Amino acid sequence: MTLALLWEEYRSGAPDGFGYCWFCDLYRGWVGRLKPTLRQVHVASEQMFVDFAGQTMEVFDGTTGEARRVEIFVAALGASTTQKAASGDHLSHSQSRSVHRTDLG
Repeated sequence: MTLALLWEEYRSGAPDGFGYCWFCDLYRGWVGRLKPTLRQVHVASEQMFVDFAGQTMEVFDGTTGEARRVEIFVAALGASTTQKAASGDHLSHSQSRSVHRTDLG
């Protein structure tokens, strides 16, 4: 979305409204007062947000004491308090898709 497109949309609803230059000045003043945050509206459980946590961590085998590195996968449902974390040994793309489908069930 460009400022010119925003102005055109505004003018289609207010044909006698502000000219482009005045609109731009007002818009920049308004933007200067904003505290930028990302706000998204989600219908509960309509979308799932998934990612890998980035760094790996060590998990220890309770029997042998052997340590191994695992990746941490996290998922959350939009507009929900449902979250899930899972670990795995260097998950491939197809394995990560499987985790997406099954871990929030």
